[in-house]
Amino acid sequence: MTTVDDFATRITAAAQLTDPSERGKAYGALLNDVPAFQAWLREKRQAAFVAMHEAGMSWQEIGDDQGVKRERAAQIARGVSGGSAKRTDAG
Repeated sequence: MTTVDDFATRITAAAQLTDPSERGKAYGALLNDVPAFQAWLREKRQAAFVAMHEAGMSWQEIGDDQGVKRERAAQIARGVSGGSAKRTDAG
């Protein structure tokens, strides 16, 4: 699993490559791993929201603390992905 330290180490190593071709390949590999890194971060955030709620904080308090609406705080704790709902306009 990709961690912050792994990612930071790989970014630093890529930046130090003197060959532009090798540097490009290293950055490309990092970009390919961004989705896995995002998933790891989402899991960590979800666990933090669950821990806050289990410690007695309300969804409103968690939302206020984290800068999201209370509904979104509960969704994050349940693992619901963000994003806007797609709507069609009736014409």
